[in-house]
Amino acid sequence: MDAHERRTLKTFSPRGRTVLGLPDDVEESYVLLEARGSRHPTDSGHDEHWNAGEEEIYWSDTRLVWTSSRGLSTRFSFDSKIRDVCWSEFRPLPGVQDGRGKQLERWLCSLCADGTLYAYSEGGEELEVVLPISSLRIWTMCFGGLLVQREDAPFLEYLPHPLDELESVQVGVVGVNDGQTAGGGGASIIWCDHMHPLIVSYDQVQKQHLLWQLTYTMPNILQTGKVHGPTLHLQPIWSSSPGSDAFPAVEVFLCENLEKRMMLCLMFKEKETLQMLEIENSQINAQNWHVLSTSLIGAKSATSLCASRQQPIRDLLILDQHENLCLYVGDRLLCTCELNVSSPSKKSLEVNGEREEKLELSGITLEVGVVSESSEDNVKDYCYVNRVKLSAVGDGVGNKATVQDKHGKEYRCDFSKFTTNSPLCGMSMEILFAVLTRDKYFEFWKSIVGRIARSTHKHWEIFCSSILQWLQGLEMSPKGNHIDKNLQCPWEQLLASDYHRTHVGLYRHILPLPPRKEQVDISHPQEMIIFASEGRSILEGLHALYEDWKMDMLQWDLCKPIAKFCQKLALTLVEEDYVEYYARELDQCMQVQRTKLRNRKYLFPADFHKALMLLYCKGDKEAGLRYIPPLLNAKTPSCIHWSRDIFCFYEILHEEGSGGHERLLVEMIERKWGLAELERLPPGIAIPLHEAVRYCRASPPSDRPAAAYALACREDLAAMASLASGGWDSYEAVLNALPSSLSFLSANSQKHCAKVLKNFSLGSAPEPGQSHSDTTTRKDGTEDILRGVHLQRFPNDVRLMEVCKLLSSADPRPITLKENHLAASGDPEIVAAQQNKLWTMASRTTSLAVGRGALTLATCEDRDFDLGGTLPVPELCLSGTLPHQRGAVVALDFSSMGGSTSELVQQYLAWPEFHNGVAAGLRLCRHSGKLTRSWIEYNRPKTETSSHAGVMLALGLQGHLRSLTTSDIFLYLSMEHELTTIGMLVGLGAAHRGTMDEHISKVLFLHVPSQHPTGYPELEISSHVQTAAILSAGLLYEGSCQRLVSGIFLEEIGRKASESNEPMRPAVSGGNQESYALAAGFALGLVLLGQGRAAHNVSDLHVEDRLLHFINGGADIPIWLHDGSEQGLRAAQKTPREALPDESKASGSAGTVAGATTAPVNGLVMDGGLVNTHVTAPASMMALALIFLKTNDKAMAAQFQVPSTLFSMDYVRPDFVLLRVVSKSLIMWDSVKPEMSWVDAQMPPLLKHVLDYEIKLPDGVEHRIVDVEQLALAHINIRAGAALSIGIRFAGTSDKNAYSVLKELVAQMSQLRKSAAAIQPIPGTVHLSSPPGERLDKASIETCLGICALGLALVMAGTGDLSTLQILRQLYRRLEGGASNLAYGNHMALSMAIGFLFLGGGTHTFGTSNQAVASLLISLFPVFPQDTSDNRCHLQALRHLYVLAAERRCVEAIDVDTQQPVFVPVEIGCKTWDGSVTCRKEVAPFLLPEQDAVSYVKVCGPRYWEQALLVGTSPSVHGNLLGALYSHGKVFVKRRVEVLPYSVDPTGSGSKLSIMLEKSNSEDTLELVRLFATDPSITAFAEELCRGEGDVPQFHRRVLHECICEEKLSALSLYVFFYGMFRPDGGLAYSYRHMQVPAVTLLWSLRIALAYYDFRHGHGPQLVHSSFLRSLWQHVENAFLHRCFEMPDVGALARYMEGKPLEDIPLFGAYLQVCGIPNASQLHSIPRGTSLLALAAHLPHVDEDALVRLARATSQME
Repeated sequence: MDAHERRTLKTFSPRGRTVLGLPDDVEESYVLLEARGSRHPTDSGHDEHWNAGEEEIYWSDTRLVWTSSRGLSTRFSFDSKIRDVCWSEFRPLPGVQDGRGKQLERWLCSLCADGTLYAYSEGGEELEVVLPISSLRIWTMCFGGLLVQREDAPFLEYLPHPLDELESVQVGVVGVNDGQTAGGGGASIIWCDHMHPLIVSYDQVQKQHLLWQLTYTMPNILQTGKVHGPTLHLQPIWSSSPGSDAFPAVEVFLCENLEKRMMLCLMFKEKETLQMLEIENSQINAQNWHVLSTSLIGAKSATSLCASRQQPIRDLLILDQHENLCLYVGDRLLCTCELNVSSPSKKSLEVNGEREEKLELSGITLEVGVVSESSEDNVKDYCYVNRVKLSAVGDGVGNKATVQDKHGKEYRCDFSKFTTNSPLCGMSMEILFAVLTRDKYFEFWKSIVGRIARSTHKHWEIFCSSILQWLQGLEMSPKGNHIDKNLQCPWEQLLASDYHRTHVGLYRHILPLPPRKEQVDISHPQEMIIFASEGRSILEGLHALYEDWKMDMLQWDLCKPIAKFCQKLALTLVEEDYVEYYARELDQCMQVQRTKLRNRKYLFPADFHKALMLLYCKGDKEAGLRYIPPLLNAKTPSCIHWSRDIFCFYEILHEEGSGGHERLLVEMIERKWGLAELERLPPGIAIPLHEAVRYCRASPPSDRPAAAYALACREDLAAMASLASGGWDSYEAVLNALPSSLSFLSANSQKHCAKVLKNFSLGSAPEPGQSHSDTTTRKDGTEDILRGVHLQRFPNDVRLMEVCKLLSSADPRPITLKENHLAASGDPEIVAAQQNKLWTMASRTTSLAVGRGALTLATCEDRDFDLGGTLPVPELCLSGTLPHQRGAVVALDFSSMGGSTSELVQQYLAWPEFHNGVAAGLRLCRHSGKLTRSWIEYNRPKTETSSHAGVMLALGLQGHLRSLTTSDIFLYLSMEHELTTIGMLVGLGAAHRGTMDEHISKVLFLHVPSQHPTGYPELEISSHVQTAAILSAGLLYEGSCQRLVSGIFLEEIGRKASESNEPMRPAVSGGNQESYALAAGFALGLVLLGQGRAAHNVSDLHVEDRLLHFINGGADIPIWLHDGSEQGLRAAQKTPREALPDESKASGSAGTVAGATTAPVNGLVMDGGLVNTHVTAPASMMALALIFLKTNDKAMAAQFQVPSTLFSMDYVRPDFVLLRVVSKSLIMWDSVKPEMSWVDAQMPPLLKHVLDYEIKLPDGVEHRIVDVEQLALAHINIRAGAALSIGIRFAGTSDKNAYSVLKELVAQMSQLRKSAAAIQPIPGTVHLSSPPGERLDKASIETCLGICALGLALVMAGTGDLSTLQILRQLYRRLEGGASNLAYGNHMALSMAIGFLFLGGGTHTFGTSNQAVASLLISLFPVFPQDTSDNRCHLQALRHLYVLAAERRCVEAIDVDTQQPVFVPVEIGCKTWDGSVTCRKEVAPFLLPEQDAVSYVKVCGPRYWEQALLVGTSPSVHGNLLGALYSHGKVFVKRRVEVLPYSVDPTGSGSKLSIMLEKSNSEDTLELVRLFATDPSITAFAEELCRGEGDVPQFHRRVLHECICEEKLSALSLYVFFYGMFRPDGGLAYSYRHMQVPAVTLLWSLRIALAYYDFRHGHGPQLVHSSFLRSLWQHVENAFLHRCFEMPDVGALARYMEGKPLEDIPLFGAYLQVCGIPNASQLHSIPRGTSLLALAAHLPHVDEDALVRLARATSQME
């Protein structure tokens, strides 16, 4: 075996040591890595002394140096000693637009001794993370993140991102190890691969090595709230025998064997052995690694590198036990190498007049034992080489490795020359690997590797000569003459030389040489072949490769060299058929000597074109298979898989015809074929496949993968399928490019919107010291909805700007006074009037934040969010401006309230600031990846404020508080800020909704003193905090049916406000018992939500009976005495009068029945022995409504019947009547109808006519005992309850019937308000004859009016309906009209209604699931506060729970070509409330109905390709597409080429492009295409090929017009190809001569395309018109028929059949091949004048056309 020398780059030492100036004996560590994206050494700025393609990480003590591939070094210094350094790749945070798509972000990570991890990104970002101090090593993972090894448990942890928490790795158990795992028992990780999920560990106790595989599962973000970090599992694969390895392996690396299977190598220095494990992953899409075999090789040192094969396939470089440097391929020895270094010589340099001697090392490649092959001058400078004795090898990176000699000196060596740089050689070697046995193949490889290593070029020539020499059994010559010895003439030798081929182009203008024709003589074989069978196998294999390359236009330049060699090999093997075949292919002049034909398995060499012609175009599969290369029928090598795929596609089309188009599409995707692969096919071969794809384009099936749709040019469906299968990551490039401004609008619309935005200002005048221009850019919390999809939802008016103006509270509002107050400017009465007006306006301004939160819900996109800044909270401005005094600002004076001004301001603004903070926090998107724990901590102020408390509640409602740890929660709660505590508790309950998290449960019940154990220290907890805690606990246990918490909440409903002597029943501290009991009722309803009577696990609590007792009143019986016995039930069911003491009954006193509390004594509220229904009834009704929600339980609904008699009406408050109607409606969900008749049906006969001018009472009712006021209040409350019920029942549906009913109810209430009394009427003063308006007070009507407005807004939520906005705006502006009796709660209800109407800027709406209904009921409880600090009946923080019912259902239409939002008509099939199916027509962007109600969503209209998202029987197929639409809110559409988008041409007045192109000239074509087309290639086609006059540009314009009209843009390249190759001015000959295009392939391409349309294609539209193809073929026929049959003496075909010499006829052989003419050896026996029938009998496999031509030629034979 030859020993092959390698080039020594230079002596090696770590670059970091030089940079830091450290001595050689310093304690150091370094790692050499292959650079990612490294530049070439010739690039500017490259350090010539550094190895290109490598980078180095060097560290010593506390200093670190990273040297890039360009030789640039970066230094780092740390406080403690460095333990480990590595590169790691962390995934970018979801939603971060970094432009890298799915590429990972590289970080340089350094672990120091103090446990600190320093991470530096390539972009310059720096992070510092504190890890446990016991961390020893860090390893980079193949799927991103770091694996951290620790000394103590847990031994292995995973860090997905520096900003994430460490996660434990779940470690499996090795069965042979008796329970030992990778973590414990002295085990340590010694190797972790960064490309594969493989880990090797060493167990010091068991003395064995273990191989593991890593698997991971991604968390559900919606459930866990974790954005980063999969769950890692470590599973064992293999383990060595216990006790077999006394020491751990010093090196572990991967390489590939001869079959390219992966080999895991463990180098044992003590045993001087290399153990290799052959491993394989048996599952393509999963991780299932296993060990196939093990082997041992003796070695002192080893490494892996890319030497003899192309990267990334790695070989083994081994220093064997005899100190030989050996190159292995797996366990096979390929060759030995020698490191030869010349002795250094002295060179004299003259610097500044002084001579300086310098030692240099030779960098020239040296031969063994001889001097360098260089000039004499260079020989003088270098001494003879010496062989270096080696001691170690290592640091294999790319094709370089480091070798160390006996003296410890290191050399960096390059092994790149073992690898051929010729694609011809590389793929030919793969063919040899397929056709030869492994031993024969490796024998040839060993014989050729030396010659390739010694040569810098001409690898193909070396390969060809080596094959011939190897087949002849000759010894391989290291050098050889590449000039053909058969060329005796010096001139012929010169023309055949490399010099001529290199420089012929330089002298062509001086001496034009005709193309040299090669003559082939096949009369005698050239050499004697020893390995004939191997030679024929090689010939067949290389011929199959040649046929494969003819099918790929990118490989056409390689066809001619391999054809020449195959012809030469066939000559050597005396294969006449192959020789003549390649003579035809190469267009050579043939002089044929008739010889005896060899016995062959088939008549002709394989011809893939003819096989496809026979198979598909003529339908003869059996005949076609005869022309398929045998190598395709076996296990096809990867280098010829191209032709195997093509034949498979044609087989599908042949077997299934037109029905196989869809199957073909799937097969192409399974074989990873796309549009790029189709473009590589010859046009004639590609046309049938293009036609099949085009057939599937119009209406492809809905169960295909995304790649199938993309192949069918339906990128819109591909995007939707990718969303359905894998989320945004599958189509991330489209989403990253979405615009965030007005770029989707037309030019006129942009100007209009820009003008509106410029003139839009919330403030009428600037503040002092501020210019007017500053106010236009002031942040008021609504700036996010004035762009993007929100503005696109309402593009034709300024309703969004108007709503922003209505709900803004950041600017002073103008003060309008009556004219009599403006008479005297300085009158104190005017100042008082201004302050009164300000106080009136303040009640509205302080309530606007609640509605603004709904308006701006999730409107701040991730790309608009500043991660490094704090969350801006807009200012709450209570000042006013005086328009008549040039905008002078007047501040609100709090001194008139008495007391300290600062305390008054703080008390008055506490809750408004809280709502303001909630509104600011609700702007953030739900499940945003940027809102991590670190960001929340960063935004925590030093001093807690009410606004930040609101922000925390908003973060909880959006689910972001799930990232907080227990210690973080403690820091917030320990500040003892009441509003912050409320915000945290409610936010935690909402964030962990339904999870029953144990830690959160402890935090919540800690704030409920009644649940503290006996002896627990007494805590000062306000009643508001207790209320928040009890309701949050209900959210936490939502739907769980937990018996324990159900009993707790049931007990809390009846909790007394006064002190109790019973130790088991502590009192509610701090008052506000109504809101506390209501929260407990809501909590109980949430726990048993929708269970009805099915909650059997709480049956012993008698929940229904107990709650009904709380509603109806009676004796107060503790829950522990209510044991379900008959006596207990009777006691609990006593009427209120029966429960009174005897003396009370005797006196007839029932005054305390309605309210059981007595008068306050010394400031304490004393409770009696009766149930206080004022407190318990609302809570119990809400609890029962939620428990029996949607159950349609008539028995329970009957308990909420509205009182129908005057007697029963005395026991029910009018506002409780409203709650009864709502509760009954929620229970009887299906009976709620959007009709006025249903509203009237809720009214008992007693109340139907109480607001008529003439009251009609039922018979038997005396007028003198009628309380008209009470009846009137009950009447309007029933209507308000019905309105709220309809609003909740049809929330988010925009039902027209519900809208009409609610609109009428709002109008009725508005009419009553106009005539109502200003104050509540005095009891007894209202009579039956009083006008209807005087029977009510305005405060009650305002409350009912607000409830009706809320019901209307619920139905139209998110629609932004203009008529609804007009109604609400009219109600809003009553304040300007002089209405001053509106309470804070009335304004709150109205602001919420406006916010609901534009929920999320028009992108959100409400759902009607059980959870959504419960959230809406809690948020819209129809008792609103009277002032800003009122929380007596309902905690104000709970008004924001509507967020839990909000759903983003806005669907944007995205054009996949322009990647911009567009307007698209959409048709939706949905079910209505009565079960019927209706068809709704919308224009995207639009709001979807609830998913359960949708049957299909269809993109329609003439401008876009249709697509339908259906709900079918297979949820995995159809449901995923519709589910993706609901999950992501994107529908991708594709516009037809010949039309404009609706934003540019709304009315369709613009003509179609096809009509305009037909009438355009060359100059107008480009402008029209630029306007209509979105594909840049179409624009380039028009710009480059359609300009100018003449036949060619005119042809291109006609083709462009045809392709656009028929939507077949893929045909453009086909038309251009055929026309350019076969145009009448000699295009075919030019293409063959100057473009190296195989002429046979061109002719076959045309003929197959024509035959396809003639034999297989129907009469439908054609991709390329057959008339065009037929005209081109006729041109070819005319050109050759003259030469074949009409020459002056004898036709060329006749001379060919007779074996006579032929003239130089270009492409004659190609024409014979395409026409199917047999070779001359088969035609020699055909006599002159043979008939057609005789020819058919003599040549049975020749087709009819060829026989006709032969018969005509025989008539011309001599």
